[in-house]
Amino acid sequence: MGNLEKLYLDLPNMQENRYTSAHTGLEDYRVGNVISMPRDEGDDDNTRNCSFGYHAASKQYDYSDFGNQDILVIINPMDVLAVPRGEVGKLRTCRWYFAMTLEENERYILDEDCFDVTHLGDIFEEKCLENLEEHVKKGFTEEVKRHTFTIPNISANEITTICKSLTDIQEELKDRVVNI
Repeated sequence: MGNLEKLYLDLPNMQENRYTSAHTGLEDYRVGNVISMPRDEGDDDNTRNCSFGYHAASKQYDYSDFGNQDILVIINPMDVLAVPRGEVGKLRTCRWYFAMTLEENERYILDEDCFDVTHLGDIFEEKCLENLEEHVKKGFTEEVKRHTFTIPNISANEITTICKSLTDIQEELKDRVVNI
């Protein structure tokens, strides 16, 4: 059939390798793909248990109402939107790497000393680096949209006055410090 690594890397292109969410059925999740959404479309409010974003959970979490296929995902902590209060083992993220599907008897594969996800994490990292510049620009723009910045107009003269006042304060404080 071919080289195992080549077959694994080609999984995102295989039509029969398509999964979706139990809620909408609209998503196209494929093993080997990075699944992402704009960060500002996810909900970072940790007071809401269920909201917008990709949900992931530990193997102990009862996720039986959310579909019939266990999957292993790798998540960069920087992409986590929220860990809902009162929930143990569940989070929302705006991006993950769909590493593999797991059969029910494989659920506890991460407990095995011989199971190493380092290679899968490396693949995720490589896929993220492919579009890093675009991701950073897009992420920065989205983050700026989430916050309102009010920067007052300050003249050069006012800046000079503020800097001089800060220097004067620093000098005054320096004279007050007593070393014992």
